Amino acid sequence: MKKKILFVDDESDFLSGVRRSLKKYNNEWELFFANSVDEALEVDEIDSLDVVISDLGMPGKDGFKFLEMFRSNEDTKNIPVLVMSGIKQNKAKNRAYELGATEFLKKPFSSEDLIQAIKNSIKLKSHLDQNEKNRQLFEKKFNERNNKLERDIIKFQKKKEVSEEALRLENEFLANMSHELRTPLNSIIGFSQLVEEVVEENDIDQITHDLKTIQLAGKHMLTLVNDILEVAKIESRKMDLIKKEIQLAPFILEMTPLVQTIMKENGNEFKQVFLNNLGNIETDDVRLRQILFNLLSNAAKFTKDGTVTLQASRENYCDRDWIKFEIKDTGIGLSDKQIKHIFDKFSQADPATSKKFGGTGLGLSITKKLCQLMSGDVFVESEVGRGAIFTVMLPATELEIKYKNPSLLVREN
Repeated sequence: MKKKILFVDDESDFLSGVRRSLKKYNNEWELFFANSVDEALEVDEIDSLDVVISDLGMPGKDGFKFLEMFRSNEDTKNIPVLVMSGIKQNKAKNRAYELGATEFLKKPFSSEDLIQAIKNSIKLKSHLDQNEKNRQLFEKKFNERNNKLERDIIKFQKKKEVSEEALRLENEFLANMSHELRTPLNSIIGFSQLVEEVVEENDIDQITHDLKTIQLAGKHMLTLVNDILEVAKIESRKMDLIKKEIQLAPFILEMTPLVQTIMKENGNEFKQVFLNNLGNIETDDVRLRQILFNLLSNAAKFTKDGTVTLQASRENYCDRDWIKFEIKDTGIGLSDKQIKHIFDKFSQADPATSKKFGGTGLGLSITKKLCQLMSGDVFVESEVGRGAIFTVMLPATELEIKYKNPSLLVREN
């Protein structure tokens, strides 16, 4: 296909000379001629031109105006434009380049110089066309992927909404069922205790034993129901924290008598270590007590004739004060596989351990969720047969928004 070249010059003699000089390229180039800017802009299929060669010094609309109009047209802005002029001032040359000229030819010039300039411009046009094709192809693929991404986002959003609704219904069901179950369970436990008192007065040992079995079963089921209700509250975001400032050391010491009782059941020794001045913490004391009691009870249950240590310290990370609790035991420990799921709901070490030690499998899951609700987190390190260390990190004061995800901060430090 012939390359289309347009010459714009008000001198007819010059254009005739160009026609003669380029006659040998008639099979390769199709030449168009215009004596003014207006005539040039009316050339048929102007957007299909490969090269434009325009004089700068023309009456009326000059070459500068032509460049300005040519480049402002979306269909012609990428066509190479050579400008030619007998003006010697660099100012004119620079202005032409600023308006979008791709090459400057100073009159007079030889036919060889003109031919070479045209060939260079044809190569440039070829590169520009290829770049435009690549751009359009890229834009097409980008739009296709972007549209697919938008569709995927919409699908994901719908699935997310369905999942959230299912979770909401599940939590509402669990909460309602928990409330429905707690009332009769409390009645069973209460009445069995009353009957037990009457039976004990009459010294009927067998019935007393049976009544205690009823009470234990009822209390176990009540614990399970309470744990389910606790998880439902947290996951449905209906659990409110009542924060206040408390003194840490006295708070921990107040728990000691109850913790000691639990430790004695398996013959364990309980130790407390305060590494530095703990000071105060701004938090929900009920939930903090629940977190520590869950972890200490768990340590006591899986340790026999060993030691359980509660170590507390005040640490500074990223210019913020954190309270670090470490619950260490010398119990049976955990494997890497068990650690991976230790904080999952209804997760226990393995069926044999569950059968031997009992439990709902919700205590550690609740502990994890409570720590995160309080802008902190809990982690575990353990080896089979060498005990476990559960580490709780909680902010000493309410965290700013930028510190609301402490997990990475805690692990890095």
